[in-house]
Amino acid sequence: MNELKLPIRYYYSLSEAAKELGCTENDLIHWGATQQIEMLAFPKMDWHGFTSVQLEDREKWQRVPFDNVFVVLVSAEIQDIELYKQVQIKAFEDGYVFTNDGFGLLSDSLKQIDDKKYRLIHYFSLNPTGEYDIDGVNVTRKSLYISASEVNRIKDGSTIDANIKNVISKRPVQISSQHRENLLRRIKAEGLDALQLTAGKGGKSGSKAQIKALLVPNTMTNSQFDKTWESAMRDQVIQYKP
Repeated sequence: MNELKLPIRYYYSLSEAAKELGCTENDLIHWGATQQIEMLAFPKMDWHGFTSVQLEDREKWQRVPFDNVFVVLVSAEIQDIELYKQVQIKAFEDGYVFTNDGFGLLSDSLKQIDDKKYRLIHYFSLNPTGEYDIDGVNVTRKSLYISASEVNRIKDGSTIDANIKNVISKRPVQISSQHRENLLRRIKAEGLDALQLTAGKGGKSGSKAQIKALLVPNTMTNSQFDKTWESAMRDQVIQYKP
């Protein structure tokens, strides 16, 4: 009798992976929280969402479909799920997507788009007012998955890949600090002194309008820029010249 040849399995839900490996779901979450295995999430957004990839220069963005991204969680995020049952994520460094070659890392797919190594991927959502915001998405146990390749690695007892270890060991990045860094980088790129900016007077555009035109909407939304500018002014990171 011919053996039935089943299609390829690319990923498992948390419960399916636990059954496949003969362990508990709590075991898997603990191993993810302690950087022993790679764990993925497939979050659901309340509003229409998409992801936007921020490349190494932090000024170019490449929009990618939200529906196909399985996020690689860092251990600190999984610790929150282990302890508090959920975590909110606003950005991630890598994920898995379906490609012509199967199920592969998003970072590999992006190399075909741009030869620069990407840095972060941000979640955007379309709120009821029609504006895009980085609101983040909630991840719970029900959102967790493990790739089939990772399940097979655990079965074989192989050492976790160094590149995976590097990603999952990082701390979550705060979006607000990224916006400020983008702001300061752009001010410097325009040859301006962050502590000697020009205020708009007499109908003339000042430094704020100049920088805003370069960052909105490609790098951040209008409201995000205003909040970033105000906080930078408040902390005296940027100042208008007397």
